[in-house]
Amino acid sequence: MQANRFTGAGSCCEPARFYFYAIINQMKKFLKITFIILLGLAIVFGIGIFWIYEKYKEEKKIIIYQDGGSAKIIISEPEKKLLIEIARVIKKFIYKEATIHNPEGDVLPDQIDDNIIKDIKDKVE
Repeated sequence: MQANRFTGAGSCCEPARFYFYAIINQMKKFLKITFIILLGLAIVFGIGIFWIYEKYKEEKKIIIYQDGGSAKIIISEPEKKLLIEIARVIKKFIYKEATIHNPEGDVLPDQIDDNIIKDIKDKVE
């Protein structure tokens, strides 16, 4: 009896069709599992990013704003201590060099450097 080519009944290609569907089903399982794993990783990654954002959202290191006609700077405490220490080192170096070249010890004449330091202290809270 001749095989019907539309139904495949009694066809010589029946095993090949079975393997094709088996491979397709295995691919579907693989893709479903892969999708679930990737979705889980995306959720964990998203939660991690959100947690980091929420943790450091309120912790602003430096804020610069304009108050009237002058700019103001607010620096958080750890950064302020670090900047003060750096400023002290720079100030000591400047005054050391100034005493070598200007024995009176003033970097700028007529207390101008004191006015500059006062202006900086007024701007940085």
